[in-house]
Amino acid sequence: MTHFSKLVWFAAATMVVPMPLTAMDTFADENDAVIAALENAIDAATARDVFNTPETELAVWERLYARARGADHPADLMARAVLGYGIALYYSERYEEAEARVDEARTLAATLGQAADPWRYRLLSYASLVAGERGQQDQSKAFAEEARASAKTPHGEDSAEMGLALNATALTHWIAGDLSAARDAMCRAADLAEAHLPASDYMVSNNMFSCAVAESMVSDDDDKVIEYLARASAFALANLPADHSRMGYIFNSHTKILSCKAYCCGPISIRISCVNSQALTYSSV
Repeated sequence: MTHFSKLVWFAAATMVVPMPLTAMDTFADENDAVIAALENAIDAATARDVFNTPETELAVWERLYARARGADHPADLMARAVLGYGIALYYSERYEEAEARVDEARTLAATLGQAADPWRYRLLSYASLVAGERGQQDQSKAFAEEARASAKTPHGEDSAEMGLALNATALTHWIAGDLSAARDAMCRAADLAEAHLPASDYMVSNNMFSCAVAESMVSDDDDKVIEYLARASAFALANLPADHSRMGYIFNSHTKILSCKAYCCGPISIRISCVNSQALTYSSV
């Protein structure tokens, strides 16, 4: 074989054979289908009631997280899967792990620019809530402020999105000991949830009840507190499944608050002490 022939043979042997257009189209269609299926699964999981059975929801999001990491998916889907997993960990009270996943989601969101704007408020709200549970008061407050700003644009002040950001804000006030500010933020969050979420969404009942609890901490008006509690309980009874895991919490806590008010009197400090003695804690979400 001549030198020239060897070169020709080498070039032919190393030549990249182009993939037929039909094969390329098939591959692209299959990839698009995989991405669409993951997006639909994330949308469906986000719409589920994470409050009712946290262990079940955690298992759902663990699978989605592994699925998203298992291929080269778009960054926005990866970020949403990571965030959903972090939120599920938060409701399972695995706060250290939740913090790691929320931080991962924040890192991914930073690369997305405006593409993350529709759900950035949610990311920052839960970043605030997780930081609060982790004892990071200043960071929790900073995240809550960012969450409100992210909810305002593009969703507006009068929105369910702002309600979630205010929910996180209420917890920062609660941690700081500013009970009146916590009550104001929580009750506004309750109003927004009721106005913009389906009645069957547990967040509505939760926020109503949290507003009532916060009101009981700061108000000397027993009739007003009882009205808040009765409304929250009646709403939950009318709109949540009878076997919802949080129904017992709502009605047991309702009874404890009323029992406390029946036996306690005097200044607000005594009322707070009485409620705390009943092992009641403020429920932000």
